[in-house]
Amino acid sequence: RLRESRGRPADTIDLVSLAGARGDVFDPGTEAGVDAVLRSGDVHATDDVSADPAFAAWRPVAEEAGFRAGVVVPVEDGETTYGALCVGIDADDVSEHEQQLLAGAGRCVGRAITIAQQRRLLLSDTVLEVAVETTSEASLFAAVAAAHDCELELDGLVPGVDNSLIYFLRLSGAPAEAALSWLTDHEDVADGRLVQDYGDEVLLEVVVTGLDVAKAVTEYGASVREMTATPSGQRVVGDISANADVRSLVAELADDFSDVELVSKRERSQTSESPAGFRASLNESLTAKQAAVLRAAYHAGYFEWPRGTTAEELADAIGVTSPTLHNHLRRAQQKLLSAFLVDEDAALGGTEWPDD
Repeated sequence: RLRESRGRPADTIDLVSLAGARGDVFDPGTEAGVDAVLRSGDVHATDDVSADPAFAAWRPVAEEAGFRAGVVVPVEDGETTYGALCVGIDADDVSEHEQQLLAGAGRCVGRAITIAQQRRLLLSDTVLEVAVETTSEASLFAAVAAAHDCELELDGLVPGVDNSLIYFLRLSGAPAEAALSWLTDHEDVADGRLVQDYGDEVLLEVVVTGLDVAKAVTEYGASVREMTATPSGQRVVGDISANADVRSLVAELADDFSDVELVSKRERSQTSESPAGFRASLNESLTAKQAAVLRAAYHAGYFEWPRGTTAEELADAIGVTSPTLHNHLRRAQQKLLSAFLVDEDAALGGTEWPDD
């Protein structure tokens, strides 16, 4: 359904509406061009809608609206594809630069959808708690647990640069050096280091850029609450929106992890008094980078004494400079303390830290 338009005459939009009203349904999703984009994730463009068989469904509307060229770009965020953005262009061709701009628009829309899903999840009274399991060694931590006969437990997850995820993991049952060497040599890992040695277990920081079932779950818009990996397999527990399509989630996971199984699904209540309610309120005031820096600092032991990590190490893992990290961290701490210590009236009258 068309809800809003910018940059095109109103009569063009009316033609699209009329096409549906008269039974000449404009459904580009049935066409080869859109199907190819959804399968490959690449931009599909044509300089002539009337001559390209992949754009056959566009022709009646294109003739009446007066556009000749067409572009289909994926609406995606990371590994998740939500659909396709179809654009008719009143020109004789579509330049490479225009295709890149539209592809960027598709990524922006995809990211906005993910953020909306995550916000709805945080603010919702109820969520679906789902648990999935896999023994597939295509999943990074299932593979390392099997290779070293060890156990891994998730301590925290933080978004990194270039679609990476920073995992903070408790490792037991294997030497940290051996597991870290295996991980850092893996093509799906950008970096890894020992954060803290507790004697019977260690805390690792691992920057993952490739395949792992927990990462795939987050890219669907879920919030991962638990993850464990043992020699017998990997288990991930996460919260998703109450109206999310669980079958679609499992189907997407099965594309990469063939034996993945949904082992439980239940509805869980959230109240405004819960920690989740407080986090939702705080997340509204934090920028994405401030939230990422604060989480990374917490899980890496930056606030412990003695510190589990230095500011330089933390900045390197997140992909920012040390002064930038201190800037984001100070502003995030101020907002956290304001949310916890200051009542609503005082907060409204207090000093706001500008966000850069």
